[in-house]
Amino acid sequence: MKALDVDLHICSENPILEGTTPRSIRLDELSLANDVRRFMDWFQQDSCPFEIRNLQKCYGQCMQYVGKSLSEVWLLDLDVEDPNNYLKYTPNLAPYTRISRIRFLSALFGPLLDKDEKLPLQRLRIVLFPSHNVRLDSHDWASWSAIDALLEKLEFASETVEFTTSCVRVKELLVGKLPLLERSEKLVVQIEDD
Repeated sequence: MKALDVDLHICSENPILEGTTPRSIRLDELSLANDVRRFMDWFQQDSCPFEIRNLQKCYGQCMQYVGKSLSEVWLLDLDVEDPNNYLKYTPNLAPYTRISRIRFLSALFGPLLDKDEKLPLQRLRIVLFPSHNVRLDSHDWASWSAIDALLEKLEFASETVEFTTSCVRVKELLVGKLPLLERSEKLVVQIEDD
């Protein structure tokens, strides 16, 4: 099975799929929308029919269980319990997408600067879709300068830092607040409809 997208609640403690043997269904992609902890407990049981240790793509919050094999991650949930732990479980991560705020990005990448090696991250994608009723001139765009300085450090092997937004004004603000990434030609800002 190439992909599993789960968006239901487990009714029993140990769901059993008829006609399957343990670890007989290898997953390349996994998306968990509900009951993440219960699913992860189940995936780790010997009787579970799904093999998730070789996942290539993961959509959700289960890094500590499956991170070693991941090469692409999308984290779309803004309610993050411990952002410092996500990347320590993902040594092979290439592209990374996050819908987030500056505080999360700083917490996510900051602790990794203590390492002596470069992060294998090839592409960081940040999605910014401000609501229509938010005044852009009131938003604290100055704090993006900290992200500019952080991602320009030598520890980050990232080839591109890609922003996706729905607003031309946001693009202008980002280019102005990220001069180091702009000069290094790593910065890409795309406009999409929200």
